Amino acid sequence: MLLQSNRHPSVQAHFGFDPDEKGLLANVDEVISHHCQRKVPASWGISSNLRSHLRIKHPVKYAEHNDHNAGGETLVSNMQ
Repeated sequence: MLLQSNRHPSVQAHFGFDPDEKGLLANVDEVISHHCQRKVPASWGISSNLRSHLRIKHPVKYAEHNDHNAGGETLVSNMQ
């Protein structure tokens, strides 16, 4: 799984991309959860999709993430 490198902690740290057989991005329209390997749509509203996945499927990780970012979350707007 290819990882997104971020300088700031964000919800995106819990997700990555599937590589193709050459190790390149196979599909930038979906990301894979590091916790359950589920595919999550990575289109418009990506940060809310990712946050919702964490909140519903991984509430402990979501709570840890919120505690870590209590001062305000910084999201990288471009995951490609």
